Amino acid sequence: MKKNFVLLYSAIFLSAALCTAEEAAFSGYFGILADAPAKKELYTEGFAAGQLDFGGNLIFRGEIQVETGDLLETSPLKKKEDKNSVLNLNELSATYKYNHTASTHFFTAYLGSFEPAGSDIFLQRQFGIQSIASPLTESYKGLGSAPFNEHYGAGVAYTVKFESPMAAGFYLTLNRDNATGDEKKAVWTNFRFAGSYPNVTFDLNAGVNFPLEKESESGDKVVFLVKYLVIDGGANLLIGNRYTTSLFLQGGVKNITINSDDSSDNNIDKGLVYLLGEFRMVLPAFQFNGTLFSIPDEYFSEMVFFRHQAIESAERSITDPRSNSDSSSTLGIDVNLFTENLYLAERPMTAGAHFTVTTPGWGLFDALEHKREFKKESDKTFVLSPYISAPLLNGKLTGIASMNITALKDKDKEKREAFRFMLGYKTQL
Repeated sequence: MKKNFVLLYSAIFLSAALCTAEEAAFSGYFGILADAPAKKELYTEGFAAGQLDFGGNLIFRGEIQVETGDLLETSPLKKKEDKNSVLNLNELSATYKYNHTASTHFFTAYLGSFEPAGSDIFLQRQFGIQSIASPLTESYKGLGSAPFNEHYGAGVAYTVKFESPMAAGFYLTLNRDNATGDEKKAVWTNFRFAGSYPNVTFDLNAGVNFPLEKESESGDKVVFLVKYLVIDGGANLLIGNRYTTSLFLQGGVKNITINSDDSSDNNIDKGLVYLLGEFRMVLPAFQFNGTLFSIPDEYFSEMVFFRHQAIESAERSITDPRSNSDSSSTLGIDVNLFTENLYLAERPMTAGAHFTVTTPGWGLFDALEHKREFKKESDKTFVLSPYISAPLLNGKLTGIASMNITALKDKDKEKREAFRFMLGYKTQL
């Protein structure tokens, strides 16, 4: 089934491109990150995204993601049978754009994850704005910021952009239900509403997943039977703008199951609740971001400033039975102090540092429900991550030196495990 979808969409894309190639306008993006823990290891990840625009009426988009293992262990200089990389399709989509007097309509067919919740890629596409996401969620695994709720599958979408700076969308995706571990085929519907004003930008979405049953309780074959629903949703809100002091709020939930036959099965997995609040202060000489967050551990490895925390959470899940689950979260606070008043050959540079404190294995709801245990048993991880970004060609080169201060003081760990060096580059082609 998956191969048939890929062949069908690929044939459509190729045929359209061959017919109208002379009229196509191409734009592309590329990003790559080298991640080197200070113990003779080298991992890389990156993405490539492209867009073909045929006269503003037909738009084809594609994005792929690549990750490698330790290149010093499975070197490309060795025999090619030593596979050292994984390639993933993030998005393959075709959009027809229809302009009306007071609105613009978009009809899309897609494969992969299309405009996922949490990422601000929808806002960028519809309103042409720069990213409003927290710098903490920066990722080199896709064009947008790291999403907190995405559904991978095949589907269609309809979006309408109004004359006022607002847009609404509906998505219908065929995928599988991962909430219960049954991996049943499912139909996912999602509704979206967004707007972009000078001092307020928002993106709201809510989805309902319908896992499909193949048999009734009596054992009879069925065409369409739904025993329970899975609900998710999220929101991005920026009060102010990137040039003034502002407040950014982000939240999301996933895998809320509703079972009509057994109300005891209805649950909200609080470990999968995503919360982030960031106060941004813009001063003449520098800028200050203060962030409070409770993020599911599964997302840490997606973000470049949370690599040490991802390791700490994985280690805690082994030693702590309470957090030994696939839905644990980590509570933390981050201070990001940086300046953009640096110049390299009259081109602006950015330099700053993140100081992050987290409590591995303890999410916000864990801390609220078990206040005494949280005060006595929670260990804190302190991470300092200075960084610098400089223009290079048509893109931006970013270097990060991350130090786990807590691990540096731990006598049971090697000192070199406390350091991590990353070098990333993003550009528009």
